[in-house]
Amino acid sequence: MTELVDFTSRSDDVHDFTIAKPRVQFKLDDDIFVGVRDIPAIKAMEFSGHADKMQRDDITMEERIALFMDILRLLLEPESADRFIARLSDSANPIGTPTMLKIVPWLFEKYSMRPTTPDSDSSAGSGNPESGTTSTVSTSGVESTS
Repeated sequence: MTELVDFTSRSDDVHDFTIAKPRVQFKLDDDIFVGVRDIPAIKAMEFSGHADKMQRDDITMEERIALFMDILRLLLEPESADRFIARLSDSANPIGTPTMLKIVPWLFEKYSMRPTTPDSDSSAGSGNPESGTTSTVSTSGVESTS
């Protein structure tokens, strides 16, 4: 006979994988945009596929725009995504390219868990540059989020 275990009685019996998910928000003019708390794993895989497609040369501009809007909808709450996307083509209240090129990488950074600066308690590494290896892997652009 299988015996049921009551995990609620002793907290040390249950490993808690809960991660704090602070709300991602940013302001642009009078609008406050709200990001999703976390990207579900399957959606993250879709995001990776969209990012790969965006790098291809054989897609049309319409396809590229649709992929970009899909990416924004993965990162922003529905109402915020709708407002952001609307402003990308709104002549009266636009989000221009320079602003978009600041916001989108910032959003990618927020969800990729990659800090922009090293933690203060990080090791500086070996004092001898000859002892390590040099990496030539690029971390720029959309690909850095997957």
